[in-house]
Amino acid sequence: MTKVLLVSPITHNLEEHGSNVNLAIIASYLTQNTDCRVEILDMDADYRKLWIQGVKDPYQSCLKALEGKMSKSDYAGFTCMDYTFPIILKTLGNSKNDLGELPTVFTGGVHPSSETRSTLEESEGLIDIVVRGLGEVPTAKILTGEKLENIPNIAYRRGGTIRINPDIYFTPFDGKIETEFLEKCIFEEDGEKVLYEIYQFFCTNFCDYCACLKIPGIGVVHRDPNTVVEEIADMEKFGLEHIYFIDDNHFINPKGVERLNRLLREYEIDIKKRSFLDPQLITPELIEKVKGWGYAGFFLGRDFITNELASIYGRKFNGRPRDVESEKEKFDYLFFVYDDEQFDDKMNRLSTLVVEQMNES
Repeated sequence: MTKVLLVSPITHNLEEHGSNVNLAIIASYLTQNTDCRVEILDMDADYRKLWIQGVKDPYQSCLKALEGKMSKSDYAGFTCMDYTFPIILKTLGNSKNDLGELPTVFTGGVHPSSETRSTLEESEGLIDIVVRGLGEVPTAKILTGEKLENIPNIAYRRGGTIRINPDIYFTPFDGKIETEFLEKCIFEEDGEKVLYEIYQFFCTNFCDYCACLKIPGIGVVHRDPNTVVEEIADMEKFGLEHIYFIDDNHFINPKGVERLNRLLREYEIDIKKRSFLDPQLITPELIEKVKGWGYAGFFLGRDFITNELASIYGRKFNGRPRDVESEKEKFDYLFFVYDDEQFDDKMNRLSTLVVEQMNES
């Protein structure tokens, strides 16, 4: 039986945690469609726990745990963002020095999907395969032994040559996340069990590496919202208390948000909800709607995607590529709650700031 380790890497960010939902989806797809034995290792969560406990060198402890599992695995797959790519390379380099030999390493996610060639070049042999876009089907084909040259949406090194196969569209996973992987989606933060959920069908960006896609001739495809809410209901059994919806422009689709809240009520789910909100979307009317939908608060932030990168990432902002000034208009992620006595004043001042910066650019 092929043994597969899926890894959420250390981010060194002790303030927030990424989502493991996509890893859980891939693990569930592999479990349901192959004979592979799959395990998820959340290095980021383990690092944070050790740091809170006062462990002197939590990185080394996490590294040893990873090496122990990789030494027993045939494949190791890493989810990768731009800011985690250097950490993954460091971790793989250290592991190779310690183990002498690594399992076949593949990676997917935002960074390798958009920077495919450089991911393989800069890894200098530490990464064997890049999975571009939705990872379920290509990963299953890799693990079941199909010839790499016949697998779409991947890149790999053969000899001294990097080969990037043609891309095709796959529809998102339409099954439920397996119970054994649900708990890996939950993360403990400030004493609460939270879920960083990507409720993909709200997003209007339609990134080609995401699970909300716009397929020519078909239209927008995404996971069934009923399935997503069923999974949230199952996660309550693991003590889930709080959901952060981290998909871009979560509130831009009012009908979608209303549908979500209706489903949550139908399943009798009473969990605190928060989400991101792009500052440029702020209006008094939207703020009132967000309150009415029962969100405990929201984060303000924005992606730093320019026109130059938009063609690579496939990202759009409300139907248009983000302007070239986006990188210069940096907003910290600010969190606002409605019971703050100065909430309305803060919103007014923030709205003024956003308008001023937009005018300046």
